[in-house]
Amino acid sequence: MADDKHPSVVVTSAHSGDFVWRAGGALALYAERGHSVRIVCLSYGERGESQGLWKQEGMTVQKAKEGRRAEAEAAAAALGASIAFLDLGDYPLRIDDAGGAGRTPRILPRADRGGFPGWCGSEFNYGL
Repeated sequence: MADDKHPSVVVTSAHSGDFVWRAGGALALYAERGHSVRIVCLSYGERGESQGLWKQEGMTVQKAKEGRRAEAEAAAAALGASIAFLDLGDYPLRIDDAGGAGRTPRILPRADRGGFPGWCGSEFNYGL
């Protein structure tokens, strides 16, 4: 539980697997030290990040999402974190008021409800 000594840690991950290889060690360390760790995945990565799944016969977008979700939930549990999914699509990832800032209260219940500062205005996030 978050408190003054153990503030919450929230990581936004573009795809459901990104948080593992980009921040997994830090997330596990913070969780071990008593911080409340929350991961927010914008996309399951069902298209561009799931090449191996698409080699399986009969693969569909829904099956790819389910597989990626199961992998991400297992990884988050192993790291000691909770996880939420926005399911904003993949290639293209589309963020609008309904998909991004409109979901902030559900994901970040005590956060400043102004959206996701820091990434919306980035020159590297095309189509926002």
